[in-house]
Amino acid sequence: MVKPDRERYVWLYCRSVEDKKRYQELAEAANVPLSKYLLGIIDDALAARENPENRAATVKELDALKEDNKKLREDLRLRGMLIERLEAENKKHKEEAFLNPSFTGFREYDPEIVEAI
Repeated sequence: MVKPDRERYVWLYCRSVEDKKRYQELAEAANVPLSKYLLGIIDDALAARENPENRAATVKELDALKEDNKKLREDLRLRGMLIERLEAENKKHKEEAFLNPSFTGFREYDPEIVEAI
């Protein structure tokens, strides 16, 4: 076991007990100790301050990705609706051969129906 080095300690005094609880919950949700969580936030803030262009590029990329995600979700929703409509139309065409007594041509039988009969 590693012996703690007292020279590396930093004491952090939170503004309130609620703030400390909130930080602790966020660290637990990230599955890291509170000290690593807070150090990560500090390092990110310092990196953003030292290189603001990089931060701006990251924010811009994140916004673009969010917009792409939104478009893809909408496209997926529309495709799902189209699939449902085509499946219903396909079912209607299959049933039409059996419902129309004057139908001429080939009838495709569903194997499940044949097995049930």
